[in-house]
Amino acid sequence: MKKQTQLKWLFVTVFLLFSFAKINAQNGSVTGKVVDENNFYLPGANVVLEALKKGAVTDFDGKFSIVSVPAGTYKLKVTYLGYEDSEVDVTIEVGQTADVIVQLSPKKLNLNEVELVGYGNGQSKALNAQKNNMNVTNVVSTDQIGKFPDANIGDAVKRIPGITMQVDQGKPETLLYGVCPLN
Repeated sequence: MKKQTQLKWLFVTVFLLFSFAKINAQNGSVTGKVVDENNFYLPGANVVLEALKKGAVTDFDGKFSIVSVPAGTYKLKVTYLGYEDSEVDVTIEVGQTADVIVQLSPKKLNLNEVELVGYGNGQSKALNAQKNNMNVTNVVSTDQIGKFPDANIGDAVKRIPGITMQVDQGKPETLLYGVCPLN
């Protein structure tokens, strides 16, 4: 009796395995890569078969793979921020893998107006001093320090890289190295 039960389960298992194999054999897959106009890979592009609501995201090398796609012809839509959307027709055959290379072109921007904003005199001097200094420096103008949301100058200065803060009895003491005031 036990042997008959085991044979029944074995028969059911083999039958189900062959059924699933036959169902999967009726599907194919889509692989490919997404590149820009210079053939550089575009990682993170969205690739979607819209009719099936199936998709993938490209990896670091711009490659993608969509598996278990029923046989037929579909539109493959590729989107990437800053580039024009692209649609490609893809034909999937039973048990085959369709290989696709999609090339995207950058979006063209039309600007209606341009607004130029100048820095205040102190900010301009600070940025120019930082740019032209031979060493790595951080220069902050008094105008910019006034825009920090801090209650006192000690708290404001601790936001600047390269400044060391020590707190003594709840009040900040600042150790400044190489400080030169810019007016």
